[in-house]
Amino acid sequence: MKINLHLLSEKRQTIYKFYKLKFLSNGKPMKKMEDGLVFHPILAPYLINDFLDIYEKKNIKEALDIAVHIANISFKEADLYRGALCFWYDPKDKLSAMPNKFFSGLTQSWYVKASARLSKHNNNFIPTIQLFFNSLLIPIELGGVLVKKDIGWIIEEYPSKPQLYTLNGWLTVLRWLINDEESLKHLPSYYEFLEKNLDAVKHLLPLYDAGFCFNSRYQLTGFTRFRMVFPSDIKFKIEGFSIHIPGDGDFNGSLNKEDVSRWGNYVERNEGRLLQFNIIMSLISYPKVNQFNGSLWTSRKCTVKCFLADGSYDPSSTAMPTNGWREVATISLKEGNNNVEIDLSYDENNMFAYPTNFKKYIYQDRGKTFNAYHFVHIADLAAIYKFTKDRFFYKYCKKWITYMDEWPALECLLPKKYSYEHFLGGGYMENVQKMLKKEIIENECVVCGECLTGKEDRGICSSCKCRPRVRTIVDLFQSNIIPEFGNIINFSGANLCFAMTSHERTLLSKYYNRFESVSLFGKYGNEHTEGVDARDLSRFEDGSFSTHYSCLLFDYFVEHEAALKEAYRVLAFNGMFVTHIERPRILDDSSAPFSTASIKPRKGYYEYIPDSEGMLSVKVGKDWFLNTMKKIGFKSFVYTILDRASGVISDWFVGYKIDQFLPEKYNVKLIHEASKNIHKKKKDILVPAKKNVSKKEKSITSKTLKEYSIPLPNGHPSKHITIRLSIPEVTKTKKYVRFSEHSIDLNTGVASNRVIACSVGGFFISENLGDTWNWVSLEGYKKVKFINSFTLPDDSICLQSIGASLGGDLKEQPSAELIVCNANGKIYTKSTLGASSWHGSSSVDFRDGTLIFADYAINKPRTHGVQDRFDSNVFRSVDGGFSWEKVFKQTGDKIRHFHTVRCDPYVKGTWYLTSGDLAEETNFWISTDDGINWKSILNKNTFGRERFRLTDMVFTEDGLIWGSDDILGNPRQIKIELPLSERVGARLFFAKRNALDDPVEIGYVGQAVRSITELDNYYLVMTQGTIYDEISRPSVFLLTKKKPYKLLHLFDVDNYSDKSTGFTYSMCSRKAKDGVFFSVRGNKDVFKESTYILKWEVSFE
Repeated sequence: MKINLHLLSEKRQTIYKFYKLKFLSNGKPMKKMEDGLVFHPILAPYLINDFLDIYEKKNIKEALDIAVHIANISFKEADLYRGALCFWYDPKDKLSAMPNKFFSGLTQSWYVKASARLSKHNNNFIPTIQLFFNSLLIPIELGGVLVKKDIGWIIEEYPSKPQLYTLNGWLTVLRWLINDEESLKHLPSYYEFLEKNLDAVKHLLPLYDAGFCFNSRYQLTGFTRFRMVFPSDIKFKIEGFSIHIPGDGDFNGSLNKEDVSRWGNYVERNEGRLLQFNIIMSLISYPKVNQFNGSLWTSRKCTVKCFLADGSYDPSSTAMPTNGWREVATISLKEGNNNVEIDLSYDENNMFAYPTNFKKYIYQDRGKTFNAYHFVHIADLAAIYKFTKDRFFYKYCKKWITYMDEWPALECLLPKKYSYEHFLGGGYMENVQKMLKKEIIENECVVCGECLTGKEDRGICSSCKCRPRVRTIVDLFQSNIIPEFGNIINFSGANLCFAMTSHERTLLSKYYNRFESVSLFGKYGNEHTEGVDARDLSRFEDGSFSTHYSCLLFDYFVEHEAALKEAYRVLAFNGMFVTHIERPRILDDSSAPFSTASIKPRKGYYEYIPDSEGMLSVKVGKDWFLNTMKKIGFKSFVYTILDRASGVISDWFVGYKIDQFLPEKYNVKLIHEASKNIHKKKKDILVPAKKNVSKKEKSITSKTLKEYSIPLPNGHPSKHITIRLSIPEVTKTKKYVRFSEHSIDLNTGVASNRVIACSVGGFFISENLGDTWNWVSLEGYKKVKFINSFTLPDDSICLQSIGASLGGDLKEQPSAELIVCNANGKIYTKSTLGASSWHGSSSVDFRDGTLIFADYAINKPRTHGVQDRFDSNVFRSVDGGFSWEKVFKQTGDKIRHFHTVRCDPYVKGTWYLTSGDLAEETNFWISTDDGINWKSILNKNTFGRERFRLTDMVFTEDGLIWGSDDILGNPRQIKIELPLSERVGARLFFAKRNALDDPVEIGYVGQAVRSITELDNYYLVMTQGTIYDEISRPSVFLLTKKKPYKLLHLFDVDNYSDKSTGFTYSMCSRKAKDGVFFSVRGNKDVFKESTYILKWEVSFE
């Protein structure tokens, strides 16, 4: 088949010319080498993707036929190796400088991408997706590309010894897998693969930063030189040596440099006083240093100085040029044989891990070389950020973009020799900069630099709380004022600013050094004058200021003309008047200012206005305002600025007080940003705060998002906490969706990205903290409602159906079936252990191979009798849920049900078990043999057994913390006005391990505690909402981790029913991941929507 390259763009054809692409008569792509044609594995997927681009964009059938043909003929070149199709690079083909035969993680990912895209047009390629993906799972020890470390997984582009950790190959693998998620998400281990690789990227990415030359590193491992300088009268002999890279191993050196390439350890020079080595070093172990280990013979005792090569960045080199030497050690040797260990200390640049170079030279007609891989790094990080929404990747992406702005100033980057632009072409790099600047740079908060996703409530930055109208100040000045009047306006004078917020000051400080901060009411900072009326500025002399600035000033009085005259008077010539009027107040006509309402201060609303004053709500015609400015003497303009992140549009009126004749272009005009493509957001649905809302609470509420922004008292580890509550978009088809687990890495104790929500017939699973969800159906369980899940260390999932409910004959109740399956729904085993499921997130646990859960017997309260009660049982498994043993039982006449069972992370083999509900049914047991035997810590005479009724607990180094699931008294005594010692209500307790039966009260919460979640320096405590006279809604509290414990009430949760609620119902993340966690929610808690999952996002300042 003839391959028609003319279907491709000239840029792509030029690339293939650079690669010396040739085709055999059957259409197989080859590379022309000095010795003939060689099959280059990377060319086939390049071509397949290029021709698929043409077909999908232009619908040229020939392009699809060519792509399919190249795939069919090229895929035959792959070998089946360990269940995967692999394309090998052989040293004899001279396609790589690597001395060993290998397959490349990057090349294999290109074939995954090609197969995924082909499968959309041809089902024959569906099986090859899995086969190529399997190659990425082959460990490097078995000839593969996967490096498994404690920090996560790493894919090697060039498998080698030692490993190179090439960044562009690794990130591009992840990028291709992310881009084709829809075609790949069905693959086993797909999300695990991404998660563990991204964990490692986050850990290692700072090491790739080469800020000293405004660049990023190509890889973490590289060659350099090490030398030892002996006294002149010493004879010496090197008998053997190796380089130790912590975590990667020891790599022997050769005494003959002819035996190895530059990518090996060998003796480079052995002459006179000098013994010099070529060595391979790596940053992978940072901050642990690499080490030179050698065996030396010397003729007598002596002192030897040791040096590492030093050099500067050369953009035309692939490795550090040796420009000097850096002393790293002075060692003492004895006469005869010596074994030496020398630490190869790092320096501030670590140039052996060389930054990306400027050696690419594809476009001959341009006459310049360019940097390809720094751009690839940026493009890959942009794709990863878009997928994860993790601001870590955003920050590095942004940082590396800004590095490029510094390139023209670097002496080593001569503009006549190097290009600062990207030239890779071919679709995947064509619009990288444009896309990044649109999606990232323009969507960052100009005050604090945080990423704005477009999902912020009313566009308000979730980090610094800056509003959209304030963010448009930058565009107002940079894109409008400065380009047109920057040479005329005097920015050196003082700026008279009305009611200027800290955010406005931050942005205006880029243009002004002096501020006169004033307001009629309210205090705005320390150096501020209150009582200044814009309509009467008689306290200021004529021409006192270079700028008169305000935002939402003219919105509240009708004497606009008087205020404009005063503004003109106090401005110096070449001064500027700037004000923002809220858009709903601006009419598209010539109406003079008029009042629409009177604003009276009230609690939480314009409280800074004196009771005797009040303000007006005013509207004004745009034309009237501009014409009045002109009449007074201003050159008047209105600039309409779009805040791109939020879609909010702001109008800024600007007047220039000019003292000289200006060209016609400075006459009055209206400047509008095109708005036909602007999609206005729907108005937020505000839910009125109920009477019990904390005075410290600032609640911003929309239909599916609420935000609480609360300052913290002095003495707390943080100054401010922000909590955002939302309902994740899990499904539009399933009515029943209930949060069941936010999994913990049971090896490290760290919260993972995996979240599970149970449903009928299966479960939903998210591997990215609830951003996206996959439905997993379980064969044979189509109508079964599942309620609980627990992820084991091997990532298998214990899933439990709902079981019994209150009412009916005990014998007729359904069983709570427990199955073990994987994340794709493959069932490994099934067990039927009884009628009851476990209760909450603290009712099941795992440690050191032991899995235990306590069932929550659905028994009626004791007031209904105990004759029709289930037994309560504790079940134990030591084989991952494949078999179970009942290790403990309590009959229905003793307890109503078990509440919690948890292992102690600080004491091996120790577990705790609790029960409820009445005082006589409440108990607390301990096991010290991994759950085989249990002993109660309470007795009949224990005072206040209700204190030990609990549904959640957390562990500290010296004890346990829990909250009582009991109000500890008569509900009628819940009186807020009573002293704390007399007030009825639930408490938090702390107990030392050696005195669990004697807990100490550490705080009052009122309602029964349901869940406790661990955050950075705090625990978040959540209560239920039982309707009492004084309190009725669930509450959220903050508890410090360190002693003395400090408990703070944050807010009460809105509840849209007249019934009591369990709120989280004891099902909640044990720990947050980067401030994010999940819980069950009562179907009328927080929002009116009927779904049983709530996402929490917590940030501290």
